[in-house]
Amino acid sequence: METVYLLIGTDSQTISWYQMSIRGIILFFYGVILLRLTGKQAFGKRTVYDIVLAVILGSTLSRVLTANARFFPSLAAVTVIFVLHLIISKISLYNKTIERWFKGEETRVVSNGKIEWRGVKRAGITPSDILEALRL
Repeated sequence: METVYLLIGTDSQTISWYQMSIRGIILFFYGVILLRLTGKQAFGKRTVYDIVLAVILGSTLSRVLTANARFFPSLAAVTVIFVLHLIISKISLYNKTIERWFKGEETRVVSNGKIEWRGVKRAGITPSDILEALRL
């Protein structure tokens, strides 16, 4: 374990540039592996579910990268979050209530080229928001 800590450092006060670089490389490949294991749905639809996952993981991994959080316990926490994401995604395939609760429902705001004002109001979208989306 001494060799591992020599490579990745122990805390933010003593970590060097090469130790942070090694942490970055490990985190990059670890993240790619986890995303491959959970499938392409992670971060796919920009739902509240995806945004919360991204914020938690980004925050946790940034703390690991800069050595403001312990390396291995943080990787364990990230793994647990990914497994939870995977479980919820699989349950959502069979349980529409869980799917709606975590992933939300689609709100139609335009249909056949016409604005659906009921959907616009329900989504809290303003006419300015629609015009901005069209410009983008």
